[in-house]
Amino acid sequence: MPSLTKEPVVSVVIPAFNAAATISDTLASVFAQTLDDFEVIVVDDGSSDGTAQVVSSVRDTRIRIITQPNQGVAAARNTGIEAARGGLVAFVDADDLWLPAKLERQVSLLRADPRAEAVQTAAYFVNSQFRVLSVRPCVDAAAADILPRCLRFENLPAFPSSVLARRESLVEIGMFDPSLVILEDWDLALRFARRGSLRAIEEPLVLYRVHPGNRSRDVGIHIAPGQAILRRLFEDPTLPPEIRRMRRQAYGSFYRMIAGGYLHSGRLATSARWALRAIGQDPRQLGYAMALPLRRIQRAADRLRHPNPLGTGPA
Repeated sequence: MPSLTKEPVVSVVIPAFNAAATISDTLASVFAQTLDDFEVIVVDDGSSDGTAQVVSSVRDTRIRIITQPNQGVAAARNTGIEAARGGLVAFVDADDLWLPAKLERQVSLLRADPRAEAVQTAAYFVNSQFRVLSVRPCVDAAAADILPRCLRFENLPAFPSSVLARRESLVEIGMFDPSLVILEDWDLALRFARRGSLRAIEEPLVLYRVHPGNRSRDVGIHIAPGQAILRRLFEDPTLPPEIRRMRRQAYGSFYRMIAGGYLHSGRLATSARWALRAIGQDPRQLGYAMALPLRRIQRAADRLRHPNPLGTGPA
């Protein structure tokens, strides 16, 4: 275990709101990392279910807890960034898990590439028993292609639970936007992508746990924040012309994402309306919709190939 008298290499920030049922697994996966020179900062964002007591029961000197009134996940992560002692900051939500080599692999990449400011990984989407539902890829794209991919929702499988970033870069780009009730992670990724500094490890090293409490299941709350993020981006006079020409494609991808969310929740008529809006913005979205059966087949194959990435745990 590293000395407490020097700054850790990594500060791990865990925003937690009523996470007593899941945070023990999350913490266990963090403390199982092959790189152990880190601190853990749990930001208890106004929980009422005993989250703080669960965290306090963990006997490891690398962990500390900050309690604050409920301000939302973006503000909680910012509190963690401000309290971080490490030069690198990793985030993991209190219901997600890491595989043991995650931090070591990411730290090695950032040390080898001083131009990189953040690095993410591919991810397993799993159920409550850690059985794989799908494997979400993450391509280590060329700098010029990072922003177009992010705008098309193609390359952010578990952001921010998969991301490790330089603390000074997080502060420089403004950290997470607390005015956004959701998609604050996409907003941050787009800002890193604009700088061409977001790298990726293509191996899945994160388990994103899918359950009824996921914020992403509330499709309607995505609409206003997503439109605000896109409006802010495309109204920026410094945006490169080649990205500005992607405006209709970006809105089409966003509307397609909304349509997919409503389809998944069974609201077929609402899904169809958003799908038509997506195609109206960018006719190429029709091809994505027609490929849905193939993606379902791929995810079924993922479940067969990767029954349990942890190798242990509930069957």
